[in-house]
Amino acid sequence: MATEKQKRKRGRGRPPKGQISNSSYKRKQARNIEITDPNDGRATRAKLVRKWRRQQVLEAALNVFAEKGYHDTSISEIVATADISRGTFYLYFDNKRAIFKELLNHFINRIRSRIQRIKLEKDSPDPFNQIYDNVEGIIDELSENGEFTKILLYQAVGLDEEFEKQLAGFYRQMLDLIEGALKLGMEMKIVRPCHAEITAWCILGSIKELASQYLITKKGRRPAREHLIQGILDYNLKGVYAWDKQK
Repeated sequence: MATEKQKRKRGRGRPPKGQISNSSYKRKQARNIEITDPNDGRATRAKLVRKWRRQQVLEAALNVFAEKGYHDTSISEIVATADISRGTFYLYFDNKRAIFKELLNHFINRIRSRIQRIKLEKDSPDPFNQIYDNVEGIIDELSENGEFTKILLYQAVGLDEEFEKQLAGFYRQMLDLIEGALKLGMEMKIVRPCHAEITAWCILGSIKELASQYLITKKGRRPAREHLIQGILDYNLKGVYAWDKQK
C-alpha cells in the first residue's frame, strides 16, 4: 500500500477530484475555438462550399424542369445533371416539389423587383420614361432567363391548387400595378378614358404572349430587344388604328 508521501507525490499538480485543471481547461477551450471560431478559414470555406453546392443543385433542377417539365422530371435526373449523390440532394431539399417551389418563388420575386410604381413627385422622371423602364426590366428578366420563363409560363400552370394560387396572386399583383398606373394616367389626362381593369388584362396578356413567342422563336429570327420594348409600348399606349388619318 502506498504511503501518504507517495500519494502526495503521484497527485502533485492534479486538481481536486471533480475539478478541471487550468491547463486541461485551456486545451479543451482551444479545441472548441478551433472548431467553432467563425473567423476560422476552414469554417468559412465549408460554408461557401455548401452554398455553392446548393446553387449547383438548383441550376441543375432548373435546366431539367425547363427541358422536360415538372411531371417528367425525376430526382435521379436532377442528381445526375448536378453530378452529386442522391444523399447530397436530400441535404438541401426534401423532394422535387420543394426545389421547384423555390425556383418559382425566386423568379417571381425577381420580376416583382423589376416593377416600380409610377411616381409623380416634382423631381421624378417623366411618367412615360418610368413606364419604359418597367417594360424594359420585365423584358430583360424574361429574355435573359429563358429557363425560368418557361417554368413561369408553362410548367407551373395547372400543376396543383397551391401553385395555381401562387401564380394567381402574382398575376393579381401585376394587374393591380398596371391598373393603378392606368387610373393615375387618366387622372393626369395622359391616358384616355378606358376600363382600367380590362385594359390591364390586355396589357399583361400581351406581355405574356410576347414572352412566350419570343422563347419558341429561334434566336436568329428574334426581333431586337429595343423593338420588343417599343412594340409593347406602341401597341398598348397607341393601339393600331390610325385615328389621326381619319380626322
